[in-house]
Amino acid sequence: EVFKNIRTWFDGHQISNKVKEILLSDRFEDEIIEINKKLNKLLKENYINQANEVFNLSENIIEDNILDVQVQVNKYSNCVIELQSIYNSIVKNNITNLTFKEITNDLESLFRIQEISKKLKEKEETLKKHYEFLYKGLDTDFVEIQEMLNWMALYKEQINKNSIPIKFSEKVCIDKEFIKSISSYLKDLKEQSEECSVEKTWIMKLFDLREEILDSELDDVIKRFERCLNSLVDLEYWIDYRSSRANCRKVGLGSFIDKVEEIKLESNLVVDVFCKRFYRLLLDAIISDSDILKCFRRRLQDERIKEFRILDKEQFKIAKVRIKERLINQLPNTNSFTSSMDEIGILKREFNKQRCIMPLRKLFKSIPNLILTLKPCLMMSPLSVSLFLESENFKFDVVIFDEASQVCTENAIGAIYRGKQVIIAGDSKQLPPTNFFNSNTSSDLDFDASDEDEDIYNDTDGYESVLDEALTALPERTLKWHYRSRHEHLITFSNIKIYGGNLTTFPSNVDKFPDNGVEYIYVENGVYERGGKKCNSIEADRVAELVFEHMNKYPNRSLGVVTFSEAQQDAINVALKKRRMENPRFEKYFNEDLDTPFFVKNLENVQGDERDTIIFSIGYAKDITGKMYMNFGPVSRTGGYRRLNVAITRAKFNIKLVGSILPTDIDLDRTSSEGVRMLRSYMEFAMKGPKALVGELTVPDIVALESPFEESVYNFLVNKGYNVSSQVGCSGYRIDLAVKHPTINGVYVLAVECDGATYHSARTARERDRLRQTVLEDIGWKVYRIWSVDWIKDPITEGNRLIEAVEKAIAQYGCGDTFLENECELENNESSKDKETCNYLKTVSENHISSNSEDYGFVLYQEADITEINRNQEDVYYLKEVISLIIEKEQPIHFELLCKRIAGLFGNQKVTVKIRNSANYIITQYLNNKIEDVDDFYWLKGNKTINVRIPNPDIEYVRPINFICKEEIAEAIKAIVKSSFGITKDSLFNVIIKVFGFSRLGPKISKAIDESFQYLIDSSVIEEIEGKLRCIEE
Repeated sequence: EVFKNIRTWFDGHQISNKVKEILLSDRFEDEIIEINKKLNKLLKENYINQANEVFNLSENIIEDNILDVQVQVNKYSNCVIELQSIYNSIVKNNITNLTFKEITNDLESLFRIQEISKKLKEKEETLKKHYEFLYKGLDTDFVEIQEMLNWMALYKEQINKNSIPIKFSEKVCIDKEFIKSISSYLKDLKEQSEECSVEKTWIMKLFDLREEILDSELDDVIKRFERCLNSLVDLEYWIDYRSSRANCRKVGLGSFIDKVEEIKLESNLVVDVFCKRFYRLLLDAIISDSDILKCFRRRLQDERIKEFRILDKEQFKIAKVRIKERLINQLPNTNSFTSSMDEIGILKREFNKQRCIMPLRKLFKSIPNLILTLKPCLMMSPLSVSLFLESENFKFDVVIFDEASQVCTENAIGAIYRGKQVIIAGDSKQLPPTNFFNSNTSSDLDFDASDEDEDIYNDTDGYESVLDEALTALPERTLKWHYRSRHEHLITFSNIKIYGGNLTTFPSNVDKFPDNGVEYIYVENGVYERGGKKCNSIEADRVAELVFEHMNKYPNRSLGVVTFSEAQQDAINVALKKRRMENPRFEKYFNEDLDTPFFVKNLENVQGDERDTIIFSIGYAKDITGKMYMNFGPVSRTGGYRRLNVAITRAKFNIKLVGSILPTDIDLDRTSSEGVRMLRSYMEFAMKGPKALVGELTVPDIVALESPFEESVYNFLVNKGYNVSSQVGCSGYRIDLAVKHPTINGVYVLAVECDGATYHSARTARERDRLRQTVLEDIGWKVYRIWSVDWIKDPITEGNRLIEAVEKAIAQYGCGDTFLENECELENNESSKDKETCNYLKTVSENHISSNSEDYGFVLYQEADITEINRNQEDVYYLKEVISLIIEKEQPIHFELLCKRIAGLFGNQKVTVKIRNSANYIITQYLNNKIEDVDDFYWLKGNKTINVRIPNPDIEYVRPINFICKEEIAEAIKAIVKSSFGITKDSLFNVIIKVFGFSRLGPKISKAIDESFQYLIDSSVIEEIEGKLRCIEE
């Protein structure tokens, strides 16, 4: 069919060059469409044909001014004859019998024809160029041109549809014989097509896209079949792919598969692309379904964290004041009844003594209650506890041991015995109890043992510590956070080698700078004076030089020197003394009254000390003959690594390890000491940094990101041209991303923390949202936090904020400004919460001004006012109301005292039998459900609250002892014992009679008080220890 059409289009036609150009070019459709539109309009109006049919035009009609004629006709419409004459002059043949309307219409058509002719002349060159011989001016057959344009459009469509080659188009445009031969080609093609119809039908069944094959060029079909034949080994993969594709369509992934096939996505990217889209949609769904995530806003979250930080800090201040309040409330009242008779009196008397002062042990024994009230927290050595504090008199709620690794078990038992709870704090990886420098081997400290004599340093004089014992029996808690080191390298070695990497340390914002971290200073000409002074004088001079350099360069940094031996310690002191004499202006730095004074100590006595900078002198080196012994004093002993661990963890900013040897000078084949082996490793660490711990520490030289979120932030920063490190640090805690300074090597300007695994690994909100950042900022970091929800929702805005933070950190580096996350002051802004806290503290302080006026909580005795009751009642009911009121106001009240209260109602001053019977009748008949009788004392049922009531000076009445119940006396005894400090029984009884208004202790009074006293003893409310009374805590 295609060939038939081609033959029809091209056979017998002369093809112009322009047609050839259009047919062989790609820019066809728009041009043909535009020309067709114009021709259709022209043919539709049919002006030219219409003019030829109506008029036999004169030769000059095109040039005549028809407009003037038309004007004249319109102007002189009544001049028909003249108009007819004008009209006849225009046309070749005179036409008569025309109406005026016909003439005007014809003239109007002629005017329009002139306009068309004018335009054709203006574009004559262009039209000749386009249509060549087809263009003949007004005689042009535009219908023929339109037909040609139409079949040209159809032919171009066939070219695109059937991929007709350019050469074929060229052939049909030029060679007319070729067109004629198409018929024979058509016949051959038809015969061949019919011959292979069966095979074609079979092949079409093998392919889903049948139309695609039928519409393809034969060459492409052949190539495709060849590829299929050559790829039969991959047929299984194709079958699997079709199966997977079908399954994907079943579960609704048809559009995804179609897109993959459309863009011809590489197979190794399909899963990643799918996952990206899937997780994006999943995130959107999760965020939409979660009110928390949907309503998450950076601003609100930052405000919550800011408020939490402020409140978390303020609660510590409030806790201090609460403790102070409680302690102030416990302070003794020096003006109380008992102050001259209890422990307060003893202490007052000792204050005023000039001689015969009581020994401390005896004094502490005399005032065990008072001393713990005045000083509820005692800090003493274990031996001092046993020496000064009697075990029976002193019981502590908690006993805490610090540096327990250095406390012998036998010395600790006395303190442990005195506590209800014990906390044993220490580091089993540090110094054990030892007498190394005081033992018989102290003279052997610098003994020049040969290679075979290392056993002389076996740890035979080390002792078992209370910490070692406790580890076998008590629950263990590890304090993992390390705060001291302001440069992580100071603790990295010990963390990896000693603590197995379990410590949480914080990375420094500078990598390796002079006077920061760990440095090794090699004294090349240092010599160990073996057999003589047993020290390294050259190295000691170098250490002294470093000390003065440090004091000159960092006057505000504290400094300490640690040595391996006493001999080296003495040598350094001598070198320092010499330089001090030469440089007296440095004397102020050697003042021992400073908060952190300068020191020179050896390994055995430096535990517990810390300084900003530590200079660590090895001392041991090759002797004058060049021989190197594997003896390093205490470090060579069993457990020597613990001593080394103490020394290398004393510094906050910088350790300068000074030595006259190199790591290779220590031959590990000649020693089995773990301490010596660790010393060599530490020397290598000081020289190379964390890279020396190959295989033990993961140092991320390449990007190691915890999550795609961090990877997205990392890629964003890198693409913006910043140098970024990931997972910065040497311990379990690492900074997610750290931006380096663009011009200063080894300096980080900004820590970028994401809310990923590290953020969520914190066990408490305090650790997560305050402590970590506080520690980082304290050691020099500037911290910026990114919230994943915001980054996912609006990465552009969050990215701009991040860039702004980075640029700000770079600009502020070295300016001393404190970086405030999100530009919020967390330390100095006084919020409303701060004001409330200040008011609270002020109120607490004011409330304690009058705390010394404590009066045991006793109240004045108040008699019931029976005049409150209306007497206009029957006598029985009135009496009932009076008795009920008296018991309610004065309970517990004795029956005889009750009768005395109502005697006046009967007109009597004394209690008679009638009064007793009347009271008894009223109570049993009317108040039995309301009143309870306990040993002739009346109480309101269900209310056994007891107040100690003392005589009221306004009524000048003292209750007889038999009118005071034993419960009230017992409550008075309890209050006085609790408020006093070790009062005796006799002193207590004397105080009780004064409390209740008696002048002396008679037999009845003594018996009543003693009964209440024994009641409290038997009830385990109070106890008597060595004649002194104290309350037993509930």
